[in-house]
Amino acid sequence: VESKIKISQGDSNFDVDLAEQELVACFNADDFCEGAFPSSAIEYVYNKGIMDEQCFPANPSDSSCSNKCSSWSKRLWKIDGFKNIPTWQISRSEIKTNIIED
Repeated sequence: VESKIKISQGDSNFDVDLAEQELVACFNADDFCEGAFPSSAIEYVYNKGIMDEQCFPANPSDSSCSNKCSSWSKRLWKIDGFKNIPTWQISRSEIKTNIIED
């Protein structure tokens, strides 16, 4: 997701660091704390967006979704679509092409 956002900005110096903690704390925490499929995380970002790491820093202990910054709704990054790529069946260059073109 971070790579796709960087490409969409058209600036090779643009840097975005998304809050993985949001996925652990805010989206069906039972699934993520015990492990979940990457597609579940992508669907969450597609449907709701995800804030940056500074707004909701990683915390190695249990963290409530309410620990996000007060301006979280203005700091959401969204994606306009996604598709599952069977990475075990295609080459690295094909993966790069899918990231750039889709």
